[in-house]
Amino acid sequence: TLTPLLADCFRASSSMPFILFAPVWFISTVGAVDEGFLSGILKFKIIASLIVIEAVVKLVCSLIFIETGYTQYVYAAIPLSMFIVFLLAWFFARSQKEAKLDIDVKRAVKFPTKFFVTSSFTKISTVAFLSFDLILAKHFLPPTEAGQYALISLVGKMIFFVGGLFSGFINPLVSREEGARRNSHIIFYQLLLATTICSLFAYLVVGVLGYLTVPILLGSKVEPILYLLPIYGLAMFFFTVSTSIISFYQTRNKHAFAILGLLMAVIQVIGIYFYHGSLVEIIRVMTVVGAASFVLTILAHFLYQPIKTVTTNIRDFLDVFTAIPWQVPEANDKQKILIFNWRDTRHVWAGGAEVYIHEIAKRIAKRGNYVALFCGNDGKSPRNEIIDGVNIIRRGGCYTVYIWAVLYYIFKFRNKFDVIVDSENGIPFFSPLYAKEPVIGLVHHVHQDIFRKHLIFPFSQFAQFLEGQLMPFGKTDAISVVNPGVDHSLFKPLKKSEKPTILYLGRLKPYKSIDILIRAMSQVTNDISDATLTIAGDGESRMDLEKLVHKLNLQNAVSFAGKVSERVKAELLAKSWLIVQPSKIEGWGITVIEANASGTPVIASDVSGLRDSVNNPHSGYLVPWGQVNKFAKKIELILTDKKGRKKLEKGSQEWAKNFSWEKSAKIFYNTIRNDSRWILTPTKGFYTRNNYKGKII
Repeated sequence: TLTPLLADCFRASSSMPFILFAPVWFISTVGAVDEGFLSGILKFKIIASLIVIEAVVKLVCSLIFIETGYTQYVYAAIPLSMFIVFLLAWFFARSQKEAKLDIDVKRAVKFPTKFFVTSSFTKISTVAFLSFDLILAKHFLPPTEAGQYALISLVGKMIFFVGGLFSGFINPLVSREEGARRNSHIIFYQLLLATTICSLFAYLVVGVLGYLTVPILLGSKVEPILYLLPIYGLAMFFFTVSTSIISFYQTRNKHAFAILGLLMAVIQVIGIYFYHGSLVEIIRVMTVVGAASFVLTILAHFLYQPIKTVTTNIRDFLDVFTAIPWQVPEANDKQKILIFNWRDTRHVWAGGAEVYIHEIAKRIAKRGNYVALFCGNDGKSPRNEIIDGVNIIRRGGCYTVYIWAVLYYIFKFRNKFDVIVDSENGIPFFSPLYAKEPVIGLVHHVHQDIFRKHLIFPFSQFAQFLEGQLMPFGKTDAISVVNPGVDHSLFKPLKKSEKPTILYLGRLKPYKSIDILIRAMSQVTNDISDATLTIAGDGESRMDLEKLVHKLNLQNAVSFAGKVSERVKAELLAKSWLIVQPSKIEGWGITVIEANASGTPVIASDVSGLRDSVNNPHSGYLVPWGQVNKFAKKIELILTDKKGRKKLEKGSQEWAKNFSWEKSAKIFYNTIRNDSRWILTPTKGFYTRNNYKGKII
């Protein structure tokens, strides 16, 4: 139906090219599914092969049509080559092995409408910059100038596609990092740098130096337009870089950037519509739009987080005066418990403290009690969510969460709960100062040493004062100890790996002292060549640890698994020969008991917290913190002494039987219902209760 109109628009003498090209739209749409799947599972070799095959088939088909005298059908080479690649992509996608995935089915089946729509915006803006200008030039300019613009556009595409050698990896690799809840900025900046260098190189070669190179590539017919190449090439360079940034944010579900890209595409079309008097005018429009897109995208990139922080806090403030999606039930015989904590288990920096609170909270909620958790938000989770019966309210960030806790209590939570659990993560929420309900203070460990070594003056002194002076210590007659538990249905013994494997599992932070373990591995591998270490977890120390591995030439012995799911975590713990916890400070070390329940012994630093969770020498060994040689010797002892290792495995399982989340939740709940006074204590799993309403003891 549209073929005659298109032929007239482009002033074509025949409608045959449009008829032959029509299947491209259907094939490209359907084929994008399989190619997107292969990209998502990082099958880049297959994708590269398909690209080469498509180009070769297109060339062969064109030659066949020309040599056999059917030149009018040469346009059919495009849909034919795409169809063959579509079949191959479908075959490769079908042949991929299904992987076991830990996913939320309800979330997985929900169609991502916003992502789909804004992804369409991104595609439209890309097509606009690469093709709409050419279409409009063909429509508005005389045939000679339209042909010259087509040549300039071809040079511009060279810059875009050379830069695209790396930008094409942004979507799959950033998606992988986001899915693992890791910092995706690291891989993005690497790809952006590579994209910028490649596109800049292409711009210099065919743009700035185009008067030398382009005639060699396209012949003497480009000579009249050589002076325009640096200007148009600059526009394409700007567009290539800004498109990479937009792709990054689109992959992270930040849709404002896609809308910005669409807006610039609309401006481009409008600009050409009004300024198309000559070839130069259209190129000026493209350059101005490209530069504007680049500047606005860069500004948006650097201002995004500050603007987001401000807008999020404004929204948090406004929500103080609006209703939360669920209501706190009226008074009954069950407890209504409000927990204040820095983070929850979905937070990107979640650790053992968050696991502890969630495991206890969900079991108390299962008893019919109402449990609400007020915590900070990392921007990756919903503001309000119910997980395992626990009502989670996420407001503020690392520091503002303490401010919002006060305001939300005053305007929303006051007189609605029976008891408050104030979880201390360096500093508490100081709820006894403003809350009249009984307060239970939860302390996992004291942070004084961490404050001294990892905070700058004067924040280190202020944090030490808050934790050491304002928090109530002493009163040893008002202490309740509730140890962390373990899920015995998840963590259980499996067949050990064939080769000696060592595991570290936890966050990668300086105080975890993982560098001690890596240095110990340098000695272990000298004596046990097939020993390997897997480091599972993520954090700010990862890059430094990877550098240390390369420095010690341990790439074949040490691997980084990143943050893993609970299923993979249980498998790693059960199949490893031992795990190592070299931390300088730990409140308890939940992974220690999880490893023991999996039949895996532990080597840990002889420090507070780990002394409680490691039953030395029955479930593992304690080693003086920081002693590389002693860690290495104990690791070698367990790996080489099979009889001793089997004894430790048995002892580990027996020790782990003393701990369960059901038991801990029961003790915790009974503590809440107890009428005696409890105070804060600097020991993992200790609770405090204060019946003097609003007063800190």
